[in-house]
Amino acid sequence: MTPIKQLLSTPGLFLILCFTAICGVTSLRAQISVENLVTDELLQYPLALLKGTCHEEASHIIVHDIKDPDNHLTFPAVEGKFKALWMLKKGGNTLVLNDGINVPISFPLNYSPIESGKWIRPVYLLASDSDGTFDAPSGESNDTQSAVHRFAVGALLMQTFTAEKMSEAGYGRKTFRLQYDKRGMPKVEVIRTNNKVEDYFQTQSSKGDYAYYSMVLGDLANLPERADSKDIVIPSFTRYDGTTRTIQGHTALGTDRLGLCSSATLHTWAENIEQITDRFSDTSQIDTSDLFDDSVGRGSHWANYATGLGATLHELGHTLGLPHTDQYHPMPKTGIMWRGFDNLNLAFMVQQPDDASTYYDKEAGAFWHPESARLLNRSAWMHPPASGFSMPNCVPHIHIQENHIVLRWNANPGTTYQLLFSETIDTTIWTPVFQSIQATANEVVLNTLKPTYKAGFYQIQTETHP
Repeated sequence: MTPIKQLLSTPGLFLILCFTAICGVTSLRAQISVENLVTDELLQYPLALLKGTCHEEASHIIVHDIKDPDNHLTFPAVEGKFKALWMLKKGGNTLVLNDGINVPISFPLNYSPIESGKWIRPVYLLASDSDGTFDAPSGESNDTQSAVHRFAVGALLMQTFTAEKMSEAGYGRKTFRLQYDKRGMPKVEVIRTNNKVEDYFQTQSSKGDYAYYSMVLGDLANLPERADSKDIVIPSFTRYDGTTRTIQGHTALGTDRLGLCSSATLHTWAENIEQITDRFSDTSQIDTSDLFDDSVGRGSHWANYATGLGATLHELGHTLGLPHTDQYHPMPKTGIMWRGFDNLNLAFMVQQPDDASTYYDKEAGAFWHPESARLLNRSAWMHPPASGFSMPNCVPHIHIQENHIVLRWNANPGTTYQLLFSETIDTTIWTPVFQSIQATANEVVLNTLKPTYKAGFYQIQTETHP
């Protein structure tokens, strides 16, 4: 066994361990396997994301509920990897996954919604003289009902994304609460204001985006449950002029109370769960003589969906207290709170159009930056409530003893510690190794970790008790 070399040791942050692997290489599994969830896991949000492996020659994975085999959804599989989405019903759900080659597997999940606590209110905003439509190409539904359906699906995707990425960051499947209708879909409130469309346009044109934002903030001031709700708003009246190449009622701003976005890309969003894969695969180009292209120059419908929904999540992040990631010195500028939101589609797809890469664990910028995740973990708007873990000011001593990693650090008696693990420095996936290491003296000794990887990154956190 070669000795450990401590490459980096920042107090209270990351510890890098490099050592020779002692285990053999396991063979690739060909059978269907779900890797991000465990059987019978209880989810507190209805849209389940299943990431897993299947036969390498499989081109798709088919999912259905065991009680309703005729109602199924198909998702792409690439190089033996897949991502699938399924809308759960309250209580027990048994999903069947089939790749067309292996024996299908059953995968039970449970769903119990968050029914109390602080919550996020999606709002579709209409001016006093608005007809409720949004910009859309000919033949695409664009009335108020369509907008509500698209926004509801978008809210589900943002909620599921947050849960998955918080879990990968080591905090469990924490996410924000939504309220649901009788169908189990998120409620989207349609609110008509006293201001005319031209009032909003004139204010934005003459006084700027923040004045426009303030108008909308004032419009929502009398909504109920203000102390326990935050609003994410899409205005129906965003309008693009293809002749002048100008757009009005378009912005992306978020503060503690309100996230204000745009309906310019809403026509690319899925109206139901069944459409998500097709919408994220739509390579048709935006006709800029008629519609606004908000895709950082990529031009396609799928890219507008990714950027539009991603920007909405970005602004929601601001309402939850997150700054841009360029404020996390010396952390890199990445993640949803930077321009990583342009790649939100990769959280739900193993491949994107015109790109031969496979996106399974590495999803470009589609993740919560470690510091964003830490702040979200402490937010009162995330459910379940924070466990109380935070970063201590300690630097462990590390060595190998009888084929085990030994970590020893100074500690406060009676304090509880948890240890998180990651395989590479670039990943945001932190897996809890131990979540209740009790300090009984002035030090903690942990010697039960076997070095099964060539490199490991460990993060130590403490739990404070009220």
